[in-house]
Amino acid sequence: MYCDACGEILAEGTRFCGQCGAPQTGAVVLSSATSATSTPTTARQPPWAVIAVVVVVLLLALWLVSMFSSPMSPYPFGGLVAGFSLIFFLMGLVATVIFLVANWKIATKAGYQGVLSLLMLIPVVNLVIYLMFAFGEWPIERDLRELRARVGK
Repeated sequence: MYCDACGEILAEGTRFCGQCGAPQTGAVVLSSATSATSTPTTARQPPWAVIAVVVVVLLLALWLVSMFSSPMSPYPFGGLVAGFSLIFFLMGLVATVIFLVANWKIATKAGYQGVLSLLMLIPVVNLVIYLMFAFGEWPIERDLRELRARVGK
């Protein structure tokens, strides 16, 4: 298989060219278990249903906390403040999980171990990791350079 844009030799099923980065449109690979009449699978859609459920649960938590706050409290909006505190905590937790998953994927695609994403939670160490990603040679780049040297390119 060759790149549609630059002609680089690519492995079967490659979606993007490693040389020029162009997307490969004609790369449909059927596994040995599928027949030639089966249709290729489509890309996964964003989990809008999951996002909607999370938003509804957060709003329900806010409503419950505000409903069960004491009306005789000297702080009339105490339940509302507690509800917002709960929602902000849960949003921060969700954002942290998304951040860790994204960093895990970045590390594994670069050729590093995904566990490095846990170091992103440590202040100052996360800056060192980002600088290492930005200016260091990635293992995947080193492997690509070695493969190209073997092929004689």
